[in-house]
Amino acid sequence: MKIITNLFNYLEEYSIYYLSRYSVSKKKFECVLSRKVLKDFLSGKLCSKQKSESEDIIKKISSKFVSRNIIKEELLIDNKIDYLLNKGTSIKKIENILVRDKFEKPLINMKIKKLLFDVDLDSRSLDRFCKKKLLGKYSTKWDTKNEKNFTKTLSKLLREGFRYEICKNFLDQD
Repeated sequence: MKIITNLFNYLEEYSIYYLSRYSVSKKKFECVLSRKVLKDFLSGKLCSKQKSESEDIIKKISSKFVSRNIIKEELLIDNKIDYLLNKGTSIKKIENILVRDKFEKPLINMKIKKLLFDVDLDSRSLDRFCKKKLLGKYSTKWDTKNEKNFTKTLSKLLREGFRYEICKNFLDQD
């Protein structure tokens, strides 16, 4: 087992490797590095002194990559939102995913407010979601008179985060 002598260089090399493979927010990147330090500490590669000073080193490394524009949260959040909208995700679910990906709250709120200006966005996302999942009018077995099928589809759409009124209007269409 190799014992790590220079923690800063070790974490910097790991960061370069990690960032070459994944796009992450600053907070998520710091969490990844913290888990790496904990894993190495538990496996005996790091001593307790290195573990205690690792938090400062992680902050320095993350700020270094942000200042060099390797971690671009603004661009990353825009790409994530575009991907989720093309997939047919509701605005509520988009917000939950962005929180889970550890983006900063003010940035999330700003982007969600920008999305809410488009009144028709939720219905377009619902239409796209139903098209991809073959629900509602896109299903070959769809019948608005079948109450069980209607309720099941409505429940699925509500679990995906779409609003009740939009779902009901969409499913009532022929």
